[in-house]
Amino acid sequence: MAVAFGVPVGNFACSNNTVAKVSDYKLTTKSKVQKIDFKWEIPNFAHQFTESRTSIEGPVVRARTIDVFHAHAITEVRWKLQMVLDCDGFLCVEVKQWDTAKGSAENSKMQVQLNVCISVANNAKVFCIGFREVPCCFMKLGKGHSWKLIRQDVVLGDHHRYLGNAEQLTMLCTSHCLQPETCTYAVDQLEVPLPVVPPPVMGSGMGNVLAEGLFSDVTVVSDGRTFPAHRAVLAQRSEVFRKMFEVNMTEKCDRHVVIQDLSADAVSDLLTFIYTDSAPNIKEIAPELLAAAEKYNIPRLKAVCEEELAKSLDIDNVINRLIESEMYQASQLKDAALHWISKHAPDVVKTASWKPFCEQHPELVTAICEQFASYIQMLK
Repeated sequence: MAVAFGVPVGNFACSNNTVAKVSDYKLTTKSKVQKIDFKWEIPNFAHQFTESRTSIEGPVVRARTIDVFHAHAITEVRWKLQMVLDCDGFLCVEVKQWDTAKGSAENSKMQVQLNVCISVANNAKVFCIGFREVPCCFMKLGKGHSWKLIRQDVVLGDHHRYLGNAEQLTMLCTSHCLQPETCTYAVDQLEVPLPVVPPPVMGSGMGNVLAEGLFSDVTVVSDGRTFPAHRAVLAQRSEVFRKMFEVNMTEKCDRHVVIQDLSADAVSDLLTFIYTDSAPNIKEIAPELLAAAEKYNIPRLKAVCEEELAKSLDIDNVINRLIESEMYQASQLKDAALHWISKHAPDVVKTASWKPFCEQHPELVTAICEQFASYIQMLK
């Protein structure tokens, strides 16, 4: 089902009568994000927390999606903000799904990223939580998420800066809501950003065309196996194949393509994907198919392989996946691997592959360090 974000670009009121600014942007041509900016003003802040009261209720913010083919099929998700004073004296911001609208079948798939900072007396922003104009990952709300912001005594100790004459703490909040079609997979209870896969472009009936070899005009050979194929189909899906058949290369003259650097199983799945947009054995041979997708410049197969490899990241393969992502320019797999490593750093550095990896791939070590720094900043 194709959906678009249904809250109009402009302003709308939150539950606490503040005005939220709404806008849309795209991560890719196939994934849309709704951005909601709003102020959360907490009056008389110095007296809000007492021995019996350790939390402050915040606004309820809503996001809606509309089926572009059925304009009245609306899905709405709401989430509630809350400020909590923890046992260490830190002010923490919590967000959780709230008062889900009736009939919202897609709610479980809605994912968000929340940025919160304090607006001080001179309108400067301080104590941002992992602020990024475009988030690197999104999270399912589930039971909620919480971030430490600042110690209460720091705010009260600099009353003029943080509260001003109005005696109120002003929070600037930005939520990024990812449309339901684009989701992430949980790996070891951690959210890993899932690569975006373009939609299918070939009909299922093309599988018979490949299997029967009817009117084939080229032969693809690998490991002694022969696959009858069609130049027009190969050229349509791959610029590399197109050039083979357009210029004076052996493949054009002999109508015979020999692939020596891929197994016959990988070639079989490569051709099947070209004809049908499916790879039957991708779970077993995703790394080899990723290499094939890069070699023959088939972006959708590349994205499908990145998705499969990102879903199966673990302590035994994450280093190899990161190396493969660099080798085959698989940026989405690289982001997923870096994210996984940043969350499992204590275990990753103890593996036997860590030291040789550091020696042989210093540029990737730099990328990991940058990811560590970003992750640590978010934790702070």
